[in-house]
Amino acid sequence: MTAPAASEPEVIDSLGHYTLWWRGLIGPAAADRTVLIATNWIRTPRLPVSWGEHVHPDHEMLWGSDGKVGVQVAGREYWVPASYGLWIPAGVPHSACAVSGTGFNCTWVDRERSPVSATEPVLLPMSPLLVDLLDHLRIDTTTPERRRRAEEFALDLLEPDARGPLSVPRPTSAAARRVADAVLAELTVPRTAEEWAGEFGMSARSLNRAFVAETGLAFGQWRVRARMAMAATLLDQGRTVASVARQVGYRNSSAFIAAYRRTTGASPAQHRQHMTHVT
Repeated sequence: MTAPAASEPEVIDSLGHYTLWWRGLIGPAAADRTVLIATNWIRTPRLPVSWGEHVHPDHEMLWGSDGKVGVQVAGREYWVPASYGLWIPAGVPHSACAVSGTGFNCTWVDRERSPVSATEPVLLPMSPLLVDLLDHLRIDTTTPERRRRAEEFALDLLEPDARGPLSVPRPTSAAARRVADAVLAELTVPRTAEEWAGEFGMSARSLNRAFVAETGLAFGQWRVRARMAMAATLLDQGRTVASVARQVGYRNSSAFIAAYRRTTGASPAQHRQHMTHVT
């Protein structure tokens, strides 16, 4: 495989088509083109980890997160919910990051056999049956015939959820992006727009103008959306509403519940009911 041009995203092989190191990562079962699905578990070390912009020749699904995993696609930020898989279609350039100590699964699905036709990231419910099947397919000792039957069954269970992932648009200019990255790293910090702007040598007016032009949202609206996107992930992890409210920067639950309802169209309780239904 030839090295990509500097302006192009790196192509990272997914089902072991070319690179020996990637075959070793996902196991002997993916040593040739006979597999339809391959999964591996990734645990970040004691430092945050980021992966630059890249593409996979097959579909990728990130799931089972027990920390904070963010994916950037076409200028938007997506968080990986605990009870869902975030589906990234084959060939879609994306980058990713994870906080220290985060664990999550990467599953690759053959692009020719996938029942999911989405052209942008979507959520897939991770039912216990689907999780068990993907775990079963990590084992390389099964016969090719039995593996193929399990893969076909798993493919039948891949179905996008009606709700879309709550994404956060990312600013495009260097100055506004520095502010956005700082806010995302410290969602609990109760700073005003003036304080955030001043820290990065901007005026509040120029900061707000940049966010409106580059994300379609005023800075305050953008920060609320970022908080609610993270809140959805934390709710999926089973955290209490009061705990989630504190972790995304709200001093009381009632203000958080109102903001969550305005942003998502559902209350945290309704979110939990939906999550319980799909899992």
